[in-house]
Formats: sequence, C-alpha cells, structure tokens
Amino acid sequence: MPSQYHKPTVEDEDEEGSMPFPSEAQFNRALDQFLPQLDAILGFKQIIRDNVFTRITEILQTYGKGEWSLRPRTFAILRMLGCTELMDTFVRENRLDIFLPYNESNLPDAIKGEEYRTKFLTLQETVLPPYHVEDLESGGDHVHFSALADDYFPSRRTLDQGEFSTVDHVYSSLSLRQYARKRIRRGRSSKEDMRLLAQFENELQAVKKMSHRHIVKLKGSYTDPFWVGLIMTPVADGDLEEYLSLPDTTNIRKQCLRTFFGCLTMAMGYLHQHNMCHGDVKPRNVLVKDGQCLLTDFGTTRFWEDDGRSTTNSIAACTVRYCAPEVYDKKGRGRATDIWSLGCVFLEMATVLCGSSLEKMRDFYATEGTQGPYAWNNLDATSAWIHKLQSSTAAGDDTEPLEWISGMLEYSPSERLVISQVKGVIIDAHGEHAFMCRDCMDETHEPDIQTSPVDTPTISFPKIVQSLLKGDVSSSEKDGMVTASMLNIPERSAKKCIPKKIHFKRSATPSPVREHSSHEELPSTRTVDDALSVPSTITPPSSPKVSKAKIATNSPTTTPQSPSSSRVRFGLLPEELRPSAPVDPLEEDDDTSFPLPEPLNHPPLCSKDCFPLPKSTLSPSYILAGCNHFSLNEINFAKRYSTTNLFVYGGLMFPHILHSIADKSIKGVYSPVHQRRLYPTSMDWARADDSIKSACGNMTPARLKGFDRWRVSKLDWAVIQDNRLTGKILRAREAKNYYPIEPPPSGEVFGFLILGITEEALRYIDMLLATTEKKKKKDPSKSGSDDDEHSGSEGGSKAINPADRPLQRQVVKVDVELMNGEMASVDATTYVYAHGMKDLRGLWSPERFLQSRKAKQLLRNETMLRTEEQILASTMQISYALTGDYLCSTITTGNYDELQRLLGDRFDPNGACKVYGYPLQAASCLGNKDMVRLLLDYGADVNSVGGRYQTPLIAATMASRKSITEQLLKAKADVLADGGVYVNALYQAVGHSDWAIAEMLLERGAWLTDNYREIVDLAREKGDEEMLDLLEKYDWRRQCRRAITYAKQQRREIEQGGNEGGGQMVRSSKILMAVGKKYMVLQTEAGSWRGHKLVAIVKAALEAGANPSIVDMIRNAMEPVAALVHMLKDQDRQERDPEYRKEIEDRRGLDSDESDIEQSRKEPERRSSPSQSSRSRVSFQDDPSRSRANRGSER
Repeated sequence: MPSQYHKPTVEDEDEEGSMPFPSEAQFNRALDQFLPQLDAILGFKQIIRDNVFTRITEILQTYGKGEWSLRPRTFAILRMLGCTELMDTFVRENRLDIFLPYNESNLPDAIKGEEYRTKFLTLQETVLPPYHVEDLESGGDHVHFSALADDYFPSRRTLDQGEFSTVDHVYSSLSLRQYARKRIRRGRSSKEDMRLLAQFENELQAVKKMSHRHIVKLKGSYTDPFWVGLIMTPVADGDLEEYLSLPDTTNIRKQCLRTFFGCLTMAMGYLHQHNMCHGDVKPRNVLVKDGQCLLTDFGTTRFWEDDGRSTTNSIAACTVRYCAPEVYDKKGRGRATDIWSLGCVFLEMATVLCGSSLEKMRDFYATEGTQGPYAWNNLDATSAWIHKLQSSTAAGDDTEPLEWISGMLEYSPSERLVISQVKGVIIDAHGEHAFMCRDCMDETHEPDIQTSPVDTPTISFPKIVQSLLKGDVSSSEKDGMVTASMLNIPERSAKKCIPKKIHFKRSATPSPVREHSSHEELPSTRTVDDALSVPSTITPPSSPKVSKAKIATNSPTTTPQSPSSSRVRFGLLPEELRPSAPVDPLEEDDDTSFPLPEPLNHPPLCSKDCFPLPKSTLSPSYILAGCNHFSLNEINFAKRYSTTNLFVYGGLMFPHILHSIADKSIKGVYSPVHQRRLYPTSMDWARADDSIKSACGNMTPARLKGFDRWRVSKLDWAVIQDNRLTGKILRAREAKNYYPIEPPPSGEVFGFLILGITEEALRYIDMLLATTEKKKKKDPSKSGSDDDEHSGSEGGSKAINPADRPLQRQVVKVDVELMNGEMASVDATTYVYAHGMKDLRGLWSPERFLQSRKAKQLLRNETMLRTEEQILASTMQISYALTGDYLCSTITTGNYDELQRLLGDRFDPNGACKVYGYPLQAASCLGNKDMVRLLLDYGADVNSVGGRYQTPLIAATMASRKSITEQLLKAKADVLADGGVYVNALYQAVGHSDWAIAEMLLERGAWLTDNYREIVDLAREKGDEEMLDLLEKYDWRRQCRRAITYAKQQRREIEQGGNEGGGQMVRSSKILMAVGKKYMVLQTEAGSWRGHKLVAIVKAALEAGANPSIVDMIRNAMEPVAALVHMLKDQDRQERDPEYRKEIEDRRGLDSDESDIEQSRKEPERRSSPSQSSRSRVSFQDDPSRSRANRGSER
C-alpha cells in the first residue's frame, strides 16, 4: 500500500483565498469515470481510450497539479498502482510521457520492488498512444489519426488564419516541445481526397528531408478526419509583411533587413538545388525569428524533372501581387517564377530600406505607367520606381539591391537572372554593408556537402527522448518546452503536496486510490456552496429593510449603500429579498388574472440599474443573476485554474436553461468528433447543475462591444456578428421589404459572464450548437429534440467538421462591474457567427425565445424548475409569470388576431399557463372554436396534462362544448385520460347530463374506462334515465355477466384439474369464428369501431368463451378489432401446434412467475384501498353556470 496521502485542507486555497481547490473526494470521483480498477486492467488487458487523457489533464489542472497534468499517461499508471506521490519524482527528473514505454533498465529507481516495477511495465501498455506520434516530431512517416489530433498538439494561440488553412502555436502533449502547426482543410469528396492525400504524402516526405537554417523545418505531418496538419519549427515572432510595416526602422533593424536579401537567396538556392520550387513566395511566407528570416509555406510546392528550366503545367494557388506574368497567363511555373516572386519581395524590402514606405509605392503604381497595381501588369511603373529609389538621397548606400532586382523582374523568363546569378552578385557586393548573415557567408566559402548526423547508439529511448536527456536542443528549437507556469496552470504548495517519506507496503493486490481515500476522514474544506453564502462564523452586514411597496416606487433606499454588503452573493438585493435555500415548495398564487410579465431588458451592467425589480417576470432567476457581482480576483481565477469565463448572450444566459443543459449533460453523450463520451461533471459546470440558484451564483452581467445580436432564420438560437456587417444586413432586409428595425442595433451586446467553465463543458456546448444547426437544415420544426441530439450522435452519423460549425469560439474583451463598483475589461470566451450575413434577418428577442418550443425542449424536469423559479420569485416578492400567460391572455379577451400573431412568432402553443394550465385548455373551456383550431394547427398537445381541468377534453366537457369536444376527438384526444378529482371526460359529461357529448365519448371508446361502474352509479344517483339507458348500451360487463361468470368458472376448473382435469378450454378457433361473423354483420352499420360496434364484438367473443382479459388488451390498441383478431389467431396456432405453444410458454414462463409474485404483493394493498366510488366528486349542483341552457350553448 502506498504511503499516506496528503489531505487537502482550507490551507489549500490559493494564496489570495478567493476560491478553494476541489477536495480529494471530488478529484477521485472525477477520475474514476476514466481510470478502471487495477485488477480489471491486469486481468483483462483493457486498453484505455486514448482520448480520455485530455480529460485527465483537465482534471489534474483543476485539482492544482499543473506539472502532473502535463504527464497524464504517467499519472494514470501511478494512480492505478496507488502511488501518485511518485509523480513529483518524475517531474523533478523531467520525465515526460514521450519516455513511455520504459524497460527494466531505464525505469526510474523511485518505483521500488520487483512487484511494482513489473506491474508498471505491464500497465504502461494500456496508456500508449495507438499511433506512432513520435514520428510527428522526428521527421518520420505521415500519421493518420481517426479523430481530431488536437489532443496531441494543444493550441496556445492562433498565428494566422486563411480561407482554407490556419496556423497556430502548439505544443506536443508528449514531449512538451513547442511548434507551429499549419492545418489545411481536407477535400469534400472522399475519393478525390484520398487521391490527393496519397500524392501529398509523397511530396511531404521529400520536404521533411529539407534542412536549411533559413527554411522552416517540417518536423512531421498528419491527417485527421477534417485536416491535413504540418508540424513545423520554430515558432516565429512574425512575418516579413509585419516587419516591413513597423513605423520606426532603427539601424539594428535595417541591418537585419539587409541580411535578408542574401539569406532568402541562399534558402531559395537550396530548394532549387534539390529540384523543388516554392511557388508562392511573398512577405507573409517569410517568417522573422530573433532577427533571422525563414522561408515557409510550401503549400504549392511541386516536383518536376531536372531538365534545365523545366516547368509544370499545373496551375496552383498563388498571390496575384507577387506572381510572375506567365503564371497569371496560365503558361506554367518553374524556377523562373520563383525568381520573379522573390524579386517582388526584394523590391518591397528595398523600398523600406531606402527610407520610403509600401503605401507610397502602391500610390505611385496607381498614377504611373498603365496604372496597374502589380509589377507584372505595370512594368513602366516598376522601372520608374526603381529609378526613383536610386536617386533618393535618403537611400544612401542601400541602393545596391535595386540592380539585382531589375534583373529578377525581367518580363521574359528566359532573360531573368537565375538563383546562382543572384547569389553571385550578392556575394560580390562591395558596399560597406553586408547583405548576408555570417553563417551564410561562411557557407559560400565551403563546399556544399550534406552530411547526416551520427546518432548516439542506444536502444532505450527514441531519438527525441535522447535529445531531451542530453539537453541537446538545436538552434531551430530554442523555443524550448512548455511548463505549467507558462500555461498558467496552478500548482499547490510543494510543502503541502510532496510527502516527507514514501514507502511501499507489499500486498497481493494493491488497492486503488479511490479505495484508500474512502476510509480517510474527509477534509474540512470550503466548497462552491460556501462561496455563494456567508460563512457561519461571519455575521452578514445588515441591509436596509426595504418593503415591496418601496421597490415598486423606485425608492432610492432600495439599493444597499453599505460597501460591506457587496461581500454577500446577490448583495445588491436587500436581505429580505435574497433567495435562501429551498426547503418546502411554495404554492403558486391562486390568481385568476393574467398579469403579463414586464419586458425582459438586457442584464443591468451597473448595480444602480437593478432597481426597481419588475412586478412580474418570465424568469425570476434572470433578474436574480443580474444582481450578482464579483471581485476582479474571482473573475481572473478562471485563467489561473484551467477553466475559462464564458460570455453568453442567448438562451444560456437564462439560469434555468443553463441549469437544465448542465444537468442533462452529466449522464454523458458520445461525441463523434472526439470519438469518446463527453462526461462533464458538476465541477466542469461550476456546479450550475446543482440548482437554478447555483447557476445564478456564477453569473454576472457583462457587455460586449463591437457586435450585434441577431436571430438566424428559422432558428431560435441567438448569434452575434461583427457590427461592421450590420449596415449590409439592414439593407438586405430593406430590399426584401421587411419591416424596419427601430431602433437599429447599437453595436453592443449585453449578456452574462459565467465563471469557471471547463473545456469539457464547452465541448458539450459545441456539440449542442452543432446538432441544433444540423437539425435546422433537415427540419426546422424539430430542431433541439433531446432524443434526436443523442441518438444522432451515437447512431454513427458523420461528424461535423468543427471548422464548419456556424458558431465558432472566439476570445473577446467584455466589460463587467466589480463588487466595489468599478468597471473592468476582462477576457472571455464566446461564440461568434461564422457564416457572415447568411440567414441573419431579425433581432433575437428573449421573450420570444422563452415562449418558443426550443426553450421548452432544453428544459429538464420542467415541474421542478418551475417550483424553483416560484421560490425565487416569492423570496424576491415579485410575481412569476408562466410562458403560456401571453397566449391565455389573448384567449380570455377573444383577440384571435393577436393569438395568430404570437403563434406565428413561434410562441410555444404548449407553454404552461398560470390559471388554465395550457392555452388549449383555456380555449376549450371558454368555447372559442376558431382558437382551438388555430392552436391545434400550430401543434398544441391535445393530451397535455395539468392545470385547472387536467386535460383540454375534460375542460370542454365540463363547459358542454360539443363542437370543440368533436374537434379534440378528431385530433385523437385520449378519452381515458385521468382527470384527478374530475375523474375523466365521460364522468363530467354524465355529471352535467350532457347526453350528446356522452354518446360522442362512448363512441370513441370511453366505455373501456376502469371507472365505468362509478360513472353508472353517478347517473343513477342523479336519476337521469336517458343517460342510464345510454350507458347500459355500452356496458359490456352487465350484458355479458353470465358469460363472464361461466368463463371464470371454466378456467378455475382447468387450473384445479390440470391438463387431465374435467374442464375443457374453449378452442380459439370457435371464438375467432364468432368474432368474424359479428364483424361481417356490423360492416354495414354506422359508427366507430371503438364504439358500440366494438362492444358487440367483445360481447360475441365473451359469449363464445373468450377470457375477459381481452378487454385490457384492446383498451390501448390503435386498431382494437385487428388486435383482437391477431391475438385469437395466435392462440389458435398455439392450440394446434404443441411445439409452438411450448416455445411461447418457455419464453414467457419466467416473466409470468415474476408477474404473479408482484401481483400477490399488490393484492393486499388493493383490498385496503378505498373504492373508486368513494372518490371526491365535483359538485355540479353548486355550479351556477351548469344550467341546461348554458350546457347546450356554444360560443
């Protein structure tokens, strides 16, 4: 057993004491999802999915183990062994994951004992990458990844971005070395893509062999499902285009610029010497690093046969400003085209060197010669500009390169200088300045002999590991390795984390860390809940008592003035208005009016704008979050602890939506992009999954400048786009005769900053947004379905390229107000619309979103969320309005046009209503047929349960709305739905003596209800003989009482006598024949097959000897007659075929036994429960609206 583990205490908080690290118990629970038990690993040789190591890294970073997090594979082995303390030894010895696999000779001595060393060597096989990733850093073979390669090369920052490629600064997760990575988007056609990849791989192998001090070194290459990746070194400081645009050119910088002429010529000569051409020479493809220039980007490199000035006829992508005339004319490219492009670059360098600027040069081209902007289409301006620079007094001795440039920019390829001539004139330059660096100058005096380095003979480690051990880092790799401090990853105090002594206790099966920590006393640490409340040892500052009346009148005393009160969460609210922990659910106001909620304004950026609180709102938690502010230390906490601050501006800025999404994500979902299940934990969501209040506690109002918020056509998600496109969007609206937007967008977006969101949670949000967009393209009316989202992911559907997602992550600056009242600008991650102006037609409305189906689909356990919101509203003394109140208010006032407009604006027809439950119930009760039809046309749920009357059908029958009842039945309303104290729709129709509606319900199958005897007793109690006659017509129990008694007696005799007893089972063929005859007779009769015709068939079957249980089978059947015939045919086959019967009995035997046992357990409960007839009934006599005149009327 490993030695004792360090117990985190309250001292493990960061030095400023703002927030604690997670406890060891939380840490172990998070790891247990990914690292299996030791015995399972050693026994079954289980391979851990390679993608989970990124998640282990994030967990370690959150726990405050920065250096450990850079070695997740090594940590996984040591944790399964139960000796994670040894990670500090691996860190001190600078042993990285790329050292794996070890052997007995090079395994660190810290792993003591033969047993543990053997297990370590065995376990390391489970954590090795499935790919030869080391080839990516040593110039080996091209590597093919089945998933995104970002886990192996995490990005630190974006260096450049184009239409089809991106360049970013990355580091290797195995060796921790820093590289520049270029990613090129793969093709759309798989066949064409594979052909190009095969050709590209062959060319890349030749490029990897290139080694020159002024050429970027290609260390490796890979492909994943979406990108072709090139791993290069070094990471430059910038490119030549930026270098030339610097405002002040000092003498030192001029000297560097002079050497670039010769160094770039030597690099180009090296390429031409090895039968390669660059094809796209331009300032952006010349990098600058520590005063040295490097040629890069061989994206258009092609091979050709060495036949003098040979060319290729393929026309690749090029930059028009720097391309040769023959390339623009599509006459092919070769060495001469590189000379032209290099001459254009030299001309810009000489322009800056001679004291002029590129802006003046381009203005000169616009007024001279042919006025063409490029050298190839304005040769006269080129010659005139060179002459102007030569005659400039500010140029001094720096005019010498202009002579070479003239020879490089000859229009005819055959008359241009070749690279050896350019090299010669530079070497022979006899000015006072050197136009070549010292290394290149020394090379010109030595034979150009390429020698291969001699590798140190060893079998212990790969070549890259040998250089790490020796400290041998070449000049092109001076960027070094990343460390935890460079990545801003936290480290707990060494004195608290490194145990004083490590010793092993031998055992046959070492216990995992999780078991070891389970019996230890949990530390007394602060949790996130503690951060949302006042510690028990501190008395909260007193707040001025503010009554509800004062808030309503916007009294100045409503805003707490005491600075100390801002130390409390939601401190802008008076003490009596702050939400407390929910204990018992509060009952909603029993109010029959519809006080419409006040408009949802943007979150108040300043505390003074929080008051007065609205009288009624759709989202009390939204109002609560707007009263929350943080200190600058708390906001910056995320950057230090491997989490990020997320700026949200759409659906996620509502705490109940955020809570629902976080809670739903905990169960995990498979991501095709990452090829693993995403398992966000409560820690990843900053505990937003705990409750709506917890979600509010991590949000603060924020403002983003330079963007506007829009709604994508046919999609309820909000998006933001650069404000510079707003004018074009408005003009596009005007061209399509859309209504004008007043006032126009202001270039500011208000939302919330959510603190402490981890990468795993962001991956889930990425997937949610991408799935929503994909469903929008298929069927806009079904976007956002939870079932579709997860089944689509796990069903093997093709993954969406992250670069093609409409919403892309971007780091922005947002303004927030701190607890002390000061404004601060902080970094945040947000999602920006990446499709330009496409589908942006109108502004996004928060009220419209909350009323939409999308908002409802995102909710999890809507009833519980509504209770939480009601508790918050009651505590803050405001009214909680439900989403259906908008629609119900138009229904109660009879405003059909307004209802149609709201439904057309995508208001959810199934939104909950405070009084009637749902809009369809309100329209059914009030008798507005047109509104009922309109709601059904817009997708209102005809069987929605809840509210005043439980279902719309019960509401219609209680109000004796015959035509509306008929409408609902045609829409397949459930006549058997339970109505609570109202029993069901038939009970209400009988109770109100509404014979027409009762017959309508009976014809739709209401006679199948279990409460039929209670309903008959109700009619008898009321003395309604007509209703009793109607009910007896459908009372199959009374009509078949003798047959039912005979069938039960016969079955009892068979069960008592067995197969050889006196009883004899009626053949199913006889019953089937009786049903068939009755069916033929009823064919010509009018009526539904669920009404009196089905009653007749059931009666025929029972009289023929059928078991009464057939009624239970047909009760929920869509086609009851067909279901009955199918069952009888199956029984007949069993009677004729003993083998088939035995197969069925064997299949159902176990289930039947379990069902009988469960039935016997429930029987005593059924006997002790009160009868159905004792159910509380609604008093019909006391309802003055239930007169016969009213019952027959229709609105």
